Amino acid sequence: MAVASGYIAVRSGGQVIVQTSPLRVTWHLGPAHAADAHELRGTFTCTIQPLDAAADRSMFEETFLAGRDTATPQDLVNHFTAALQDAFARAVRGLPAEHWLEEAPRAQVSDALRAAAQRVAFGCGVRLLAPIQLATFSPTLQQQRSESLQRQAAELRVSAQIEHMQRAAELLRQFRAAQEAAPELSAGQILARISPADQGAVLQTLLAAEAGGMAPPLWAVAGGQLLRIDAAGKVQAFDLPRELGPLRSVTPAEVNGRRWLLVGARGGVSIVDAEDPGQAQAYQDEGGGGRWQLGFNSAAVCGGALWASHGEAGVVGWEIGRGDAPVRVLRPGDVGGEPRNLTVLDDSCIVFSRGVRLMAMAPDGPPREVDDAGAPIVALLSDPPRLIVVREDGEMCFHEGPQLAVVSRRRHPGRIAAAALLPWLGSHRIVLATAEGGLWCVGMDDPVVTQYLGPYRGLRAVAGCTQRIAAVSPDRQRLVFWDVWEWRQPSADMHLASITRHRIADVAFG
Repeated sequence: MAVASGYIAVRSGGQVIVQTSPLRVTWHLGPAHAADAHELRGTFTCTIQPLDAAADRSMFEETFLAGRDTATPQDLVNHFTAALQDAFARAVRGLPAEHWLEEAPRAQVSDALRAAAQRVAFGCGVRLLAPIQLATFSPTLQQQRSESLQRQAAELRVSAQIEHMQRAAELLRQFRAAQEAAPELSAGQILARISPADQGAVLQTLLAAEAGGMAPPLWAVAGGQLLRIDAAGKVQAFDLPRELGPLRSVTPAEVNGRRWLLVGARGGVSIVDAEDPGQAQAYQDEGGGGRWQLGFNSAAVCGGALWASHGEAGVVGWEIGRGDAPVRVLRPGDVGGEPRNLTVLDDSCIVFSRGVRLMAMAPDGPPREVDDAGAPIVALLSDPPRLIVVREDGEMCFHEGPQLAVVSRRRHPGRIAAAALLPWLGSHRIVLATAEGGLWCVGMDDPVVTQYLGPYRGLRAVAGCTQRIAAVSPDRQRLVFWDVWEWRQPSADMHLASITRHRIADVAFG
């Protein structure tokens, strides 16, 4: 009669039935402590078989069936456990844990366990059979080794960071020395003369070095509100004159030695004191009344007057201090199309775009076409005496001189959605937002190109200062910020539409 599965012996009808086939048994031993106080554990496995001799069978029954009718493999394991635990603890306490993890010393522990198991087996009617196996491990030693590796890795990182900082400091020293030796060269021209292998590190170091101090606030327009976002992310909202309609653009400017914001709206432009945004002067153009759907997309101060461009109103100028009526108006028919991106190079030169065409005019002169070669113009960036024309197909044209002649052309891969200047060591770098994703920063006088990584594609507007770069998300609901020296990931991502209930039209630092 066979023993039911899960049992090694059964008493039934006054008869004892014992499983005589070999049984593979495992003990999990420990924790025991080695000489170095490390915790040691072991897994001991062998084969046990009940013996057939009458004397052995009698001892088996007395051991495993006294007062009960069944015995399980776990009963067998439990009977040996105390002796094996004691033998394991005695065997490993004389030497460090690391010693018992090696194969030869582990065999000594296995022999001690086998001897202890055989003594128990002799008294309960079973015998031990090969193979006998022992695996040992120390969780505390493993943890110590892991912590040691982590410390070593941390020390290596710190060492690498120190080495990087020392290298960066040396490169910065060399850059400063080059500036003193050749003050006529721009920062980009000096950077271009440095070894290509070091240019990226030097640029990152210079950006970080110049970024000291508090970043200026970022200004944004959404709906009818002007928003101030400080470096800590605090948002303040200011209502501007309602008669001008929804806001479209914001541009920093200096008027009479003070910082102002030129805020374009559907029906005019407001000059706002950056220190007291509640104080706003409205400059209105009533030529379109309430029929206009667009807004003033850009504004600038030239020759003591306020100038702005509007796709339906054209190019409009007001005398500062008199906002009731413009002093000069050039409607779209007068300039040959819808003007955008108005800016100034100096007090005698206003520039704006009209589709693919670059236009220029004096405050009291007629508009003239400067260049019409290429794709639609995305941005006009004023860096006197240079004007940078950024086109949708990635071309950047550099214009200089009274006639705004093209002195150089460069092309960046991808389709450009927005562009802005990033102040850098007395000059600027160019920040480009591409439709394919991310931000790119390129030098005007050097070949270094860096990419600011982020989660969005097709950013709608960008702005830069010496500490930060800001961009508007494709859905115009979020603001994304990067520290200028850290291009691997954004430093902040703010859902501004949840505060304003309107989409973001434009942004600028100032």
